[in-house]
Amino acid sequence: MICKIFKRGKGSASGIDYLMSANDAGGNPRNPKAELIRGDIATTKKLIAATKYAQKYTSGVLSWSENPDSMRPEQINQVIESFQNMVCAGLSSERINWLWVKHQDKGRLELHFVIPNVDLITGRRFAPYYDRSDRPLYRAWERYTNALYGFTNPADPMLKRKTVIAPYLPENKQKALALINSRINILAKAGQIQSRKDVIHDLETIGLEISRAGKDYISIRDKSGKKLRLRGGYFEESFQIPAKMSSPGSLFDLDALLIELNTQLAKRARYIQGRFERPTQETKAVPEVVNEGIRGLSPEIVEEHRANSTEIQSGLATTTQSVAGTVELFMHYARKFIARVELFGVFFGRRNALIKR
Repeated sequence: MICKIFKRGKGSASGIDYLMSANDAGGNPRNPKAELIRGDIATTKKLIAATKYAQKYTSGVLSWSENPDSMRPEQINQVIESFQNMVCAGLSSERINWLWVKHQDKGRLELHFVIPNVDLITGRRFAPYYDRSDRPLYRAWERYTNALYGFTNPADPMLKRKTVIAPYLPENKQKALALINSRINILAKAGQIQSRKDVIHDLETIGLEISRAGKDYISIRDKSGKKLRLRGGYFEESFQIPAKMSSPGSLFDLDALLIELNTQLAKRARYIQGRFERPTQETKAVPEVVNEGIRGLSPEIVEEHRANSTEIQSGLATTTQSVAGTVELFMHYARKFIARVELFGVFFGRRNALIKR
């Protein structure tokens, strides 16, 4: 299973119509049809349309390579719940609107999600994913979930293509890559190459110079000075036969994966608690703030929202009274200070006028 976040979110979420459409992007009928498994399309659309922020929603997909029939409904529900709890990191997932659509027409299970970027209680912007800070968390959740349920992990080094030949390269370079790749494949199957260190050593023994070794490639130079970049599993820094499966942080060590996931969750939880749980002076208009973002929805949804948020509203109201008193006291002294400044201004203005005379 892989989790992918799409680079969109500033429009009116017309992509929701595509998710539920009878045809795929190529115009071919979906078989089986798209299935709405959680959420309400009209509600999600209204929330996105009413959101005042530039980035109005976040969308993405959880995709499996396994046969869809091998996935049990309870497993799907467990993964969805786990994903929502990860995104909210301590905040109740009921404070966020979720839309989940299931696709199986490509021969694999895909769970598409759409999330309006707003907290339903405070009306503040809620960012489900910010790449710079949240990528490690999402990868940690993805790897732990794959290991926990035994799903195929796309990051497994044993599943990577061992060699890569880009089709846009000149013919002479493609032939050179084919020769090198064939040699490395033969030596690897014979057990003479078991790591990237062995690959580099072999390339050097046949007269090739290693000009650079990056995390996922090796650049070589022949005796005439021509350069060539080698890509694929054999040339990556992590390549090893057999692949390490028990080292800390590996794809199959549940304990290590859980530690990494909890570490990343704690980071996101600190941010979310600081933004959504601590009362601030911005909560001085409790009814308006609490109900922001849900106006125009059906009475049933509004009533459910109010019932779920009664306890939070009560806490905010108490805080509001305290904040209001503090603000009023501050304004009292501020007005006195301004009056004194104006008095001094009048006094010095008259004094300067007398001196000029």
